Amino acid sequence: MKIAIIYTTTGGTTRECGELLARELSGQDVTLFDMDERHDLSDYDVAVIGFPIRMARPARRAKRYIKEHKGELLTIKSAYYMCCGFIDFADEYARQALPCELYESALDITCLGGSLDPARFKGFDKLIVKSVRSEILGGGNNGDQRDDMALPTILDENISQLADLIKKSV
Repeated sequence: MKIAIIYTTTGGTTRECGELLARELSGQDVTLFDMDERHDLSDYDVAVIGFPIRMARPARRAKRYIKEHKGELLTIKSAYYMCCGFIDFADEYARQALPCELYESALDITCLGGSLDPARFKGFDKLIVKSVRSEILGGGNNGDQRDDMALPTILDENISQLADLIKKSV
């Protein structure tokens, strides 16, 4: 089975999750692509599309890629993963990113977690990450971490579940 993992990333977390997923799919023929790299989806049995969520919106590059490749994605098995810090809104983010037909036909749509490491970002994104991180870590009543929030992390269990689902699909 040939699997393409195609991602776009802002701070590197989406690429890192793609690499972790590829490792979980060991024994399969897996190729990892940035969305800007040339590739032909018809060469693959499964396409896995990964994208970050920034400021409650899917990456524009991902939305554009998905729109441009919608026809191809409908002809092969496809799954989608998002990287974001607030997984409670993952379904809403997925519905923003995916046309209805792709949403309904997907093998899986999941959130693989996220990272708020300011060192991964530049410019305005770095400022936003620092601000959100500060709110989580210092936003409690006594300057302690908020009880209702935690720093996002990559969810290894979700990566394993996605890999298992992909393996079972063929």
